[in-house]
Amino acid sequence: MLLNILYAVIGIFLIVIIFSAWARRKLYRIVDELENRKIEMMNEPVQEELAKIKGLTMSGETEERFEQWRAEWDHIITKLLPNIEEKLFDVEELANHYRFLKAFRETKQISYELDEIYKQMQYVIEEVKELVESEEQNRAEIDDVKHMHDAAVKKINSEEKNLGGAASVIERELEEAAEQLRSFEDHTASGNYLQAREILSNVKKQIEELTVLADQVPQYLIKLKTDIPGQLSELASGITEMEDDGYPLHHFSFRDALQRNNEKAADLIQEVENLRLSACDEPIREMEDEIKSIYDKLEKEAVARNEFEANYADLIDMTEKAERNLINLNEEADNIRVNYRISDHDEARLSRLEDDVNQLRQQVSAVEDAISEQTKTYTVLDASVKENFAKAEEVSEEIEEVKAALHQLRNEENSANELLQSLNDKYTRALKRLKQTNIPGVPATLAAKCEEAEERLDELEGLLNSVPLSIDDITKKAEEAENDVEEAITQIYHTIHQAHFAESAIQYGNRYRSDNDHVNIILLQAEDRFRNALYDEAVETAIEGIEKVEPDARYKLEELFGSNASASQSK
Repeated sequence: MLLNILYAVIGIFLIVIIFSAWARRKLYRIVDELENRKIEMMNEPVQEELAKIKGLTMSGETEERFEQWRAEWDHIITKLLPNIEEKLFDVEELANHYRFLKAFRETKQISYELDEIYKQMQYVIEEVKELVESEEQNRAEIDDVKHMHDAAVKKINSEEKNLGGAASVIERELEEAAEQLRSFEDHTASGNYLQAREILSNVKKQIEELTVLADQVPQYLIKLKTDIPGQLSELASGITEMEDDGYPLHHFSFRDALQRNNEKAADLIQEVENLRLSACDEPIREMEDEIKSIYDKLEKEAVARNEFEANYADLIDMTEKAERNLINLNEEADNIRVNYRISDHDEARLSRLEDDVNQLRQQVSAVEDAISEQTKTYTVLDASVKENFAKAEEVSEEIEEVKAALHQLRNEENSANELLQSLNDKYTRALKRLKQTNIPGVPATLAAKCEEAEERLDELEGLLNSVPLSIDDITKKAEEAENDVEEAITQIYHTIHQAHFAESAIQYGNRYRSDNDHVNIILLQAEDRFRNALYDEAVETAIEGIEKVEPDARYKLEELFGSNASASQSK
C-alpha cells in the first residue's frame, strides 16, 4: 500500500518536472520570438524616412508634421520598446518560479503591444512617404500643368468666335486655375506640400475638363445655332409648300412643334455657353427625334396622297361596278321569282347587298367631302379608301356568288326531273319483274313500302309542276323519294329471291316426304306460308324440315339456290 503511494508520488513528481521543463522551454522560445520582433522593429527605417524630410522646406505643415513624427518615434524607442524589454524579463522570472499560466498571459499581452507599436510605426512611415512623394509629384507635374494652362488659354483665344458666350466662362475658369497655381506656389514655399498636392490635382483636373469642353462646345453650338434651326426652317418651308399644294397639314400641329423647338434651341444655347453640356444631351436628342418624326409624317403624307389618288379612282370604279352588277342581279332575281321561290337565305343576301352598296356610295361621298373641306389627312383618307375598296371587292364577290346561286336553281330543277324519271324507270322495271315471277302474292310490308314510294314520287312530281318552284322543298322531297324508292326496289328483289328460294327448298325436300312423316308435315307448313306470301318464313320452315334428315341442308341449299336467285335478280 505504502509502496503504491510512493510510486504515485514519484509519478506525479516526474510529470510535474516534465511539464515544467516543457512549459519553460516553450516560454523561452516565445520570449526569444518576441525579442526578435522587438529588435526588427527597432531596425525599421523610420529614422531614414524622417531624414528625407530634412531635404524639404522645414516650415509650416512640413515642420509641424516632422516634429510630430520624430516625437512619436522617440517615444517608441525610449519608452515603449524598453517597456517591452522589461516585460520579457518578467516573463522569464515567472517561468523560473513555475508561474506558467501568468507567464503565458503576459506573452499574449506583449505580442498585442508589439502589434500596436508596429502599426504606429507603419503609420508614421506611410505619412512620411506621402509627404515626400507629394513634393516629388508636385515638382514633376507643375511644369506640365502650367503648360496645359497656357495651351488652354491659347486655344480659347483662337477659338473665341466658335465658342460664343462660353469663351468668357472658360476664360474665367482658367483665371481661377491660374490663381490656384499661384496658391500652389505659396503652399509649396511654406512647406505645405500635401495641400499643394491637392490644389495641383484639382487644377489639373479642371484644366483637362475645360479643354474637353472647349472641344465640345463648338459642336453643340453648331447643332443648336445652325443644324437644328436649319432643319426647322426647311420643314417650315416644306410645310408651307405642301399646304399650298392642297395638303391638309393643319391636323398635325406641325407649326406649333417647330416654334417650340426653336425656343428650346435658344434656351439650350444658354446652357451650352454656361458649360452645362450634359443637361443638353437629352433635350437635343428629343428635338432631333421630333424633327425626324415630322419628316417621316410629311413623307408618309406625300406617299399617301399619291396612293390615294390611284386607290380612290379604283374605289369609284369598283363601287360603280358593284352598283351595275347589283341592278342586273335584282332584275334577274325578279325574273327568277316568276318561276322559282328564292330561298330565305339568298333573299337576305340580296337585301344585305343593297345595304352594302348604299354604304359604299356614302363612303365615296364622305371622301369627296373630306377632300373638298380638308377635314382629314391623306394618310387617313388613303387608309379609309383601302378599307372600303376591300369591302367593295367583297360585295362584288358576293354578288357573283348570289348570281351563281340563282342560276343553280334551274340546274337543280333539271337534276330533280332527271332523278324523278330515273326513279320511275327503276321502280317500274322492278314491279314488272315482280309480276313476271307469278308468285302467289305480295307481302304486306312490301305493299306498304311500294305505296309509300309511289306517294313520294307523286309528291315530287307535284312540286316540280307547281309555280313558283321551291327548290329547297324539291331537293328535300327528291332525297326522301330516292330513299323510299330504293328501299322499295330492294324489298321487291328480296321478295322475288325469297319466293324462288322457298319454292326451290320445298321441291328439294319432296324427296324425303315419303320416307319421313315429320319432314312431310313441316314441308306442308312451309307450303302454307308460301301460299300466304310469307316467303321468309317459308324458307326457314322448309330448311328446318330438311335439316331433320340432312343436317347441312342450309349451306347446300344456299349454294344451290341462293346464287341462282341472286343471279336472276340482277337480270
